[in-house]
Amino acid sequence: DGLRAARRVEHRDTLADRQGEPDHPATMLRMLDASAAESAAAMCLLVDGVWTGTSVPGLVEALDRLLGSDKHWAVRALAARALAHAGRPDALESLLRVVHDPTVEVSCAAVRSLGETGGGDARRAVRRSATGRTAVAAAGALAFAQDPCGLPALVQLSRSPEPRHRRAAAQHLDRVGGRRALDPLRAMRASERSRDVQLEAAAALARCAPLAD
Repeated sequence: DGLRAARRVEHRDTLADRQGEPDHPATMLRMLDASAAESAAAMCLLVDGVWTGTSVPGLVEALDRLLGSDKHWAVRALAARALAHAGRPDALESLLRVVHDPTVEVSCAAVRSLGETGGGDARRAVRRSATGRTAVAAAGALAFAQDPCGLPALVQLSRSPEPRHRRAAAQHLDRVGGRRALDPLRAMRASERSRDVQLEAAAALARCAPLAD
């Protein structure tokens, strides 16, 4: 079916051999406008760094079309991830628009990409996403960006009733807050009932040990 087609990227190694061809940008754009499988393959080459999109006119527009209208959520999610690797500042607007996509996988992909894109607007959007269905993705994006302003959002997430949210907060607090993460992590270790969350908090505290002196 369409979902399986969108995930079919077995032929990307063959396509990767074409990266040095003079028509590489045109080849990429043709693939993005082709079948779901070829679109997915082209975007995987972008995400994997095999192809670069920095000098491809029309790339963001092509990815934006897929992001906004493709019927397969897997293709839309890949488009969101590929936009982070397109190397183009005009990708930001497209990502901001789909943070609240009806399909959670697409929203999470957009949040992760915003964390990699950088810039004030992108980071503020990630902080606002550190709740509900995009909370785990936002925690990882804040850690990737090492955004110190994201610490309050992760502290709030550490008090969530959902163990997976608390685990994500424990996993990333030290990368976001540095020394300031010590007290929230100690509080989590002392009060947490979930064994998995306790272990994540303990591991984060061990990483923070040099900061405690």
